[in-house]
Amino acid sequence: MKPFESFLAPQLSEFLVYRENLGYATDPVRTHLKAFDRYLKTHKPDRALLTPSFFLELRAQLPFESRSVNRILSSLRRFFRYLVRRGLYTENPVQDIPQLPENALIPFVFSSAETTI
Repeated sequence: MKPFESFLAPQLSEFLVYRENLGYATDPVRTHLKAFDRYLKTHKPDRALLTPSFFLELRAQLPFESRSVNRILSSLRRFFRYLVRRGLYTENPVQDIPQLPENALIPFVFSSAETTI
């Protein structure tokens, strides 16, 4: 796997090792964190600029469907909870970022006339 490249690269790698040691699958989380890492690399924010407004902008600019963006935000919430537990952050900046509404799949139900052939 390509290593993380942003200023949070060491913490992102440590978080994945931590999750793996707990027995969780790291592939989905790694994919979500790689998207965040790419965003950090292109926008080059300072550590102090990782505020809720930064994550609202991130949520708006990610070029994915709302379901994927929500999964990324969920992984980021876990990552920043980990950083808060380690004492690297005093509070989780992603904590109160609301999820995007997801497209619900409405199952197709046949009418009684369509089922009697």
